[in-house]
Amino acid sequence: GKSSNKEEEPVFPFKGDWQPVKGQINHTFSHFQLKLKVYICENVEEKKVKGIWIQKSNIFDLELPSLMKKVYKHVFKYVH
Repeated sequence: GKSSNKEEEPVFPFKGDWQPVKGQINHTFSHFQLKLKVYICENVEEKKVKGIWIQKSNIFDLELPSLMKKVYKHVFKYVH
């Protein structure tokens, strides 16, 4: 694929007070490296947003891909 170093404005899945999380995540796949900037939105009304809602303490009970585990660990490190 075509690589681009241009910073693009993020597109969020729903309206809210999205804030960037400090730092970035680097993850290597077999053919490329992904650099990920993570944003969070707190105080979300669960009834207004479709998805699976799970308590923070139970996140790692899910069978998540290693990249998503890395994302959650990153967020939990910087957001309390």
